[in-house]
Amino acid sequence: MVVKKVLFKEHLIVARRKNGHLLVCGTHAFFPQCREYEFLTSENCYKSLHDFNGRGITPYDPRANYVYSPESNEIYHATVSDFNGNDPLIYKKKIPTGDRIRTQKDDLRVLGRKL
Repeated sequence: MVVKKVLFKEHLIVARRKNGHLLVCGTHAFFPQCREYEFLTSENCYKSLHDFNGRGITPYDPRANYVYSPESNEIYHATVSDFNGNDPLIYKKKIPTGDRIRTQKDDLRVLGRKL
């Protein structure tokens, strides 16, 4: 019997938010997750504030080009939403939980056309 070994790699994005908090998002074994941290000066360490779904925020491929711009608790992100890279999107989400909006799902005309 042949057993195929599969290696899962975690891809992370780390960003300092406008409010000084640290935002960490990772692929989390194909179920993207994000966590926000606050630095506690008195204890000289980071405290976890909350976790939230990172789908549409976290890139599956470390070579992928994407843009992250934190402004007033919102993330704007251009990436793909699936592991195979078949669903390109532009995504906006209020951090940590809140309204989100994205380009139409599975419409390759949005980002797939050469200019």
